[in-house]
Amino acid sequence: MGAPIQASQVSGGDQAGTIAFLARANSYPGGDASEVAVIETHISVVFLAGSRAYKLKRAVLFPYLDFTTLGSRKEACARELRLNRRGAPDLYLGLVAVVMNAGGERSLHPEDALPDGGDIIEWLVCMRRFDQDMLFDRLAERGGLNMALMETLAREIHDLHEGAKVYNDRGGRAAAAAIIDNNLECLNRFGREALSAGDLKSLAELSRRHLDRIGGLMDARAAAGFVRQCHGDLHLRNIVLIDNAPVLFDGIEFSDAFSIIDTLYDFAFLVMDLCHKGLTDEASAVFNRTMDLTGDVAGLAAMPLFLSMRAAVRSHVTAASGKQSAEAAAYLAEAIAYLAPPPAKLVAIGGLSGTGKSTLAARIAAKIGAAPGALVLRSDVIRKRLAGADLFAQLAPEDYSKAMTKRVFGRMIDDARIALMGGQSVILDAVYADADQRRDVARLADEIATEIGDFAGFTGFWLHSPLPEREQRIEARSGNVSDATVAIARQQEGYEQGTMDWTLIDAAKDIEISEKVIISELAGA
Repeated sequence: MGAPIQASQVSGGDQAGTIAFLARANSYPGGDASEVAVIETHISVVFLAGSRAYKLKRAVLFPYLDFTTLGSRKEACARELRLNRRGAPDLYLGLVAVVMNAGGERSLHPEDALPDGGDIIEWLVCMRRFDQDMLFDRLAERGGLNMALMETLAREIHDLHEGAKVYNDRGGRAAAAAIIDNNLECLNRFGREALSAGDLKSLAELSRRHLDRIGGLMDARAAAGFVRQCHGDLHLRNIVLIDNAPVLFDGIEFSDAFSIIDTLYDFAFLVMDLCHKGLTDEASAVFNRTMDLTGDVAGLAAMPLFLSMRAAVRSHVTAASGKQSAEAAAYLAEAIAYLAPPPAKLVAIGGLSGTGKSTLAARIAAKIGAAPGALVLRSDVIRKRLAGADLFAQLAPEDYSKAMTKRVFGRMIDDARIALMGGQSVILDAVYADADQRRDVARLADEIATEIGDFAGFTGFWLHSPLPEREQRIEARSGNVSDATVAIARQQEGYEQGTMDWTLIDAAKDIEISEKVIISELAGA
């Protein structure tokens, strides 16, 4: 290495030459690029060249970022690299400098291989290029987001949040109020022609009323460590499928206010995006697997406001583009609807192992209650969490003791109570062969009906099918949370169930038929 290069200041106008340079295929070393595709946003320009992608920060100034100096842009590039390597370590390769020599010629150099002379006039983030058709928004358009992929995505998000730095002095009610106020200001500024004044007034009133109701919860969550250095921009276009695994990329690096947030608010962007695209089953799948992993039931009272805030952000960003007024209005309508959810409903699905309880619970969850659908509380999941085990780990015999089983069903009732009191519909998924366990559910329903005036009531379903069919289903399982075996299914034949007052469902029939029967029963309840 020679003498250190002196970094120069560049104005927005000076970047035009660099952008033109990067748009030419012969600007890239090694002949890697035969052509260059350019993707532009309001704060960056991305150049897709050969096997690499290079991101340039525009020299712009906004209330939430200042990229007007070379130093600030380099700092932002380094921060983007560091933060996004958490979710995509193989995607973010390093920093690259644009160097201008004495003759005014530009060239590209990795940060660790700078030339002896010349001036650094720009810094870029260098990434490994991926297939744009594998972006999750494009997969969604092709119907390529299946339930298994959504559950895998939930784990990726959970792992990112688990490893993220905690900020106990951020977030809470004050941060949410600031986002709400900013949304309303931007909606009124950019949406005057596209959005109804009455709808804007309704959103303002509902948002502030909801925040008044849960402000204490949000402060408590901040104190408890739920505010972390999150992704910040977790929608489908910032997730890509690489080697059959979801990869999170392009998280926000330029504003702590946008990225140091409640983990549920981070997650809410994905849920809102799925629901906006009509992918309610997929939203339910990623939501329920996330809840399986986190057990963050107490936070669900804040979910309607978080979803509304995310939809409001998309509404004013879309309105500001001036090209999609109908979609901006649709986002605004969704933001309002999230804050006026239908009454919560309690559903229980019981049956011996192999009757298809969990499959049916997953299929009907999106159709019950407010978006993204009912919270599924599954005894198998709660047992694993209480044992401190991974969802797919095989538990020891002592984890199925009477004492542990009592804890499991007690936790299910407690979690259901918390969720229902927060306005979240719930599906309880367990064998429920014990009449006392079923009576506990009925007592919970009575308690909730007394506590909240708009409770939609309780319905219990009992699934039954012949032992040979249950055995066949159990033997065909793979990647299932349940530890039930054929031997356990045979043992359950001797259970004394007592009087069954739940609605009987013939689970030997096709699952679509059972689903329709349950949905019809719930609609008429």
